[in-house]
Amino acid sequence: MRIPSGVTDQYIYFVAVDSVDFQTRETGLTTFTVYRSRDGAAAAAYTTPTINETSAANMPGVYELLLDEDMTIAAGNDSEAVCLHITHAGMAPVSLMFELYRRTVTAGNTYTVDATGGGLSTLTTSVNGYDGGFVWFDTAGVAGTTNYVHGIALNPNSSMANARTIANSLSIKGFRICNGSTVTLDQGYSGYTFFGYKWTLALASRLITNSYFQGAAVTGLSTGTGPRFENCSIGTSTIADASVFSNCGMNGTFTLQAAGQYVFQGCWSDTVAGVDWIIDFGALGATTVGLREYNGGVEVRNMAAGDVLSFTGSGRLTVAASCTAGSLFVSGSINLVNSGSGQTIADSSRYNEDQRMANVTLVDTVTTLTTLATDAIGANQMSAAAANKISDHTLRRTYANARASANGDTVNFRSALGAVGKLVNKWSISGSVLTIYQEDDTTSTAPGGTQDVGGSAGADPITSLDTV
Repeated sequence: MRIPSGVTDQYIYFVAVDSVDFQTRETGLTTFTVYRSRDGAAAAAYTTPTINETSAANMPGVYELLLDEDMTIAAGNDSEAVCLHITHAGMAPVSLMFELYRRTVTAGNTYTVDATGGGLSTLTTSVNGYDGGFVWFDTAGVAGTTNYVHGIALNPNSSMANARTIANSLSIKGFRICNGSTVTLDQGYSGYTFFGYKWTLALASRLITNSYFQGAAVTGLSTGTGPRFENCSIGTSTIADASVFSNCGMNGTFTLQAAGQYVFQGCWSDTVAGVDWIIDFGALGATTVGLREYNGGVEVRNMAAGDVLSFTGSGRLTVAASCTAGSLFVSGSINLVNSGSGQTIADSSRYNEDQRMANVTLVDTVTTLTTLATDAIGANQMSAAAANKISDHTLRRTYANARASANGDTVNFRSALGAVGKLVNKWSISGSVLTIYQEDDTTSTAPGGTQDVGGSAGADPITSLDTV
């Protein structure tokens, strides 16, 4: 037999038999002595045991004991055994045992049973109102601190203080914020989760160490380190170090509260056109701000020695005149406007309009041209003007320049240059040898040369050459 902890209206049955033959059922007995032992405890007598005879005529010897003493299970246990020992001078002693257990559903809540009565179709206990470990909050909700009544999904709490009271009593560290609600932190929240979409959060100078916020429009001052904001809109605010902002729109002025590290991952400028988001370092020194995959304009102010800004992404970075030192690491398509002084800037991976060819001086430190592959220049890849220019240079090149050039094959009489020399340079015949000279009309070595001349007596003399 199993009895829920705290229940005091249940009976347990036993049979009274003769103490000699152990068979004859005894009726009409009263004034029993009952001892109990729960979970190994010492035997303790029932103060006022309530025992009824069920029916002497129809169920002879059957009695029922009301279980109304010591019926609460010990803290930390889910189940305990209870042993009963019942005695009477007119019967044999009877020992019974039952299980005392802790409910998983609070007494008084309802199970919905299907139409056939054959099983549970829906569990509708109010425990499910805190599903996922969240107390629900809605500005338009109902204030109150009754567990399983206030702050559930069907009855959100309108008081943050009341919601915190419920959370503390149930060891819950999360709040589900309904759309359109406004939360003003009423106390410090360390390690809590605030989950919602399009709601408003006023930090109100409260501690938010290692807490998580999603979907909020955030403003105000906070204390404590290590908070994380995701899918939020961050307005004018002052937030401590070791904070992380992921996929957030940034607007207003963000003031660094303490020296340390701040990370903005995948964030963007959420300001009106032409207005930059502002990061104020506050001349803290030893502070690192990382804008990773940031998109849009940002202005940094009051950077001091030891401060570091790393900007990877696209947009515009303006360094205000109030920045007197610090280091900038800039990478991506970023327009850099530097009105500060004393900054160390590393932007070799930055590319933008101020780095276009018109603003770049190229220095040729020995250019090496590689050989063009076969058919590297196709028939349609050179204009007629370009081809004509090459041809004109070829035809107008002097014999002397071509001969003295180091390009091409070794100079040889049997070449186009040798043929040109025969046409334009001096030549002479001596006996049967024709000698062609170089441009100095004296040297006959290559590309000059000689040819044997043959003749025929009585042949017609050559008197002219005329192209037709």
